Amino acid sequence: MQTWGPVPDGIEPIVGFRVWFYELTGPRPHLYPMCSRGDGIASSPWDGAESGWVVASCGSDPVDPGHVPGWKCTCGFYATKNRSTLEDALFVLVHALDERRDSGWILGRVELAGKIIEHDDGYRAEKARIAELIPIEGDEPNGMRLAALLGMTLCDTVAVVGSIPPLPWWLPPDGPSTPRLRVREWVQDVAA
Repeated sequence: MQTWGPVPDGIEPIVGFRVWFYELTGPRPHLYPMCSRGDGIASSPWDGAESGWVVASCGSDPVDPGHVPGWKCTCGFYATKNRSTLEDALFVLVHALDERRDSGWILGRVELAGKIIEHDDGYRAEKARIAELIPIEGDEPNGMRLAALLGMTLCDTVAVVGSIPPLPWWLPPDGPSTPRLRVREWVQDVAA
C-alpha cells in the first residue's frame, strides 16, 4: 500500500462518508471495512489513511492497477454521498456487536480522489484519506481514544435511533418448514 501527500492531480477531492469496524488491540488501532469486521487480517486497506492518501488494489486484476476501481468488479474505496444513509443502518450494526470493550463501529468523513465511479448512493474510488472520525453515541470514550491514537480530529457524536426491522412476513417464527406442513394439512382436509 502506498500513501500520498498532497491531493493527487491538484483537484479538490470528493467528500463521502463511511463506517468502519475498529479494534484497539495490538500496537496500533485498526479500521476495517464493514465486510471484514476484524477477521484476523493483518492489515486493512484503510491503514495509513488517517495520515495521507491510500491507494486501492484489486484482487481480480493485480497486474493492471490503473483499472481500480473497475467497472466489472467491486474494488475500490467505498463511501456514501451523505451521512444520513449510514445513520439509518447504525442501529442494526451497533446491536450486532458482541460486548468486547476494545472494538466497535465508528463513522467517518472521507475524501476521495483519483479514478472515482459514482453510484446512486455513493462512490468507489482509487484513492482515499480520512478527514475526521464521527463516534457513535455511547461509545465516546473509545472514539476519543481511537482518534487520539490515530492523530485524527473527532466530530460530534451521532445518535443510534430506530428498531430492529421485523422478520419478513413469509418467515414463520417456528421455522421455514411450518408453511409446507400447514399446506399439506389443508390439502388433506380439503381432500377428505
